[in-house]
Amino acid sequence: MVFLYDIDPDLSLAVVTVPAVVEARDVAETISAIYLDPLWRAGFSTIWDGSGITELHIDWVDLNSLVHVQRDHAHLAGSGVEAIVVTRAIDRSLALTYALLARLGPRRTRVVDSMAEAMLAITE
Repeated sequence: MVFLYDIDPDLSLAVVTVPAVVEARDVAETISAIYLDPLWRAGFSTIWDGSGITELHIDWVDLNSLVHVQRDHAHLAGSGVEAIVVTRAIDRSLALTYALLARLGPRRTRVVDSMAEAMLAITE
């Protein structure tokens, strides 16, 4: 299932609304859908609003797979910023691990506590 997202070309930004229950395959499908969306342009940033997550079904193998999905789409993604908004400690730990694994890719990943922080992170 692809998560709900909105791409604003004027802001060079996609905002993803992450549902309460998160499966790795859905994250991968959403990454692909965004980069293949006709409104997407290489170099846009993305905010993943995971502030409402209650169940996160992602393990270490899944994290590596998600990094590979990002790398497979690098030519479409460009060098924007991925801001991941999380409020639970477990989600933060997994997001920080993802950010560490993804550091060699073309995009910078920032893990933040709020949408306000995410907006600041994408402008740095």
